Amino acid sequence: MSSPLSQRLRCGTDPPCPITAEFLDLSPGLTLVTVRVLLCHFLLNADKAGFFLDRERFLHTLSSTDACAQLGFSLINAICLWGARFSTDETLRAHEARFLASAAQAHVQDLARDHLHHLLHSIQAAVLLANYFFAMGCILKGRYYCNAAVAVSRVLQMRCDAGSSEERDALCAVFTADILWSAALSLPSHVDIPQCLQSRRSVLEYTIANDHVDRTFFELRTKAASLLERVSRFASSTGNPTIGQDNAAFDSLHIALDQMMAMLPPVERTTDHRVLNELVTIHTITHVAQIKLYSSSACTGKVLEAALASVALLQFTGGVLVSPIMAPLWTTIAHTLNTLQRKLHCRIVVEALAQLLTTMNLYAHTYPLMTKHLHTLQ
Repeated sequence: MSSPLSQRLRCGTDPPCPITAEFLDLSPGLTLVTVRVLLCHFLLNADKAGFFLDRERFLHTLSSTDACAQLGFSLINAICLWGARFSTDETLRAHEARFLASAAQAHVQDLARDHLHHLLHSIQAAVLLANYFFAMGCILKGRYYCNAAVAVSRVLQMRCDAGSSEERDALCAVFTADILWSAALSLPSHVDIPQCLQSRRSVLEYTIANDHVDRTFFELRTKAASLLERVSRFASSTGNPTIGQDNAAFDSLHIALDQMMAMLPPVERTTDHRVLNELVTIHTITHVAQIKLYSSSACTGKVLEAALASVALLQFTGGVLVSPIMAPLWTTIAHTLNTLQRKLHCRIVVEALAQLLTTMNLYAHTYPLMTKHLHTLQ
């Protein structure tokens, strides 16, 4: 349940506390009303951009007289950048280029601030920028800021034991962003499981170690991402001479995926839109992991089942914004359905593919990466 403070930050209403004139320096032509609208658009969709900071603490800082100085201009600009991107108002989107340039320039300067909360803000800014560039289809720049987030997170781990929930969330967000985008885009991953999040060294063991990780949606996404990354590495290495090892790895991953699906709450029983969106994302990540695993072993029936289950989730998106990671995930599913159609000549596959492409088109205006992937499917 949101607090009175967060409830007051709504589009078209007064800010929780006076937003000072320093916000107007972020971009020419800004007004305080515009800033409030940008913040509103961001906060309503913050999870999709990779926001992990404690919301109440963030809002209290945001309403202080030196908010930009406390949070850092890189983070503030990155938040406004995403606020403009989440908006459908082209006059707001006209500020994106300025926010992006300012966020990138300020990020280097903000790295010089070494207080703990400054490190958290630098990580948050890097994660937001990485996800933004990925969403815009700028993969190399996305990787750059993802690597920057990894580097700062390592400093954070050296400075503290990551005992607070916000510190754990920061490390979890970096780990998830790196391995999820890497697996979805077939790129190498550069981050290990943070020590504070693991009881064993193996990614697979971490994924199924339920007694050590709470079943929050944030960490469920991390579990799903780690499984997808492990499956992707397995699928890319199949066909080597160690057949026995391949079989053992396949069986372990098959069991882990079954356990993952068993622990996920059913999507159809959820009415809260924010929870629903998270569940659709997590279920989709897990289904894509199933597709990759079973495709590597020519289990056509299992591949078809996972692909159709992914498409069945589309009914729960309801036109609400989804995470940009859905672009490469849906593309994997679409390519799979194309392959299945050529093999099976099945009407249900044709209909599923058409439904998926229609849904991808709905989000192409917000995420140019979706448009790029759609072009590969035509």
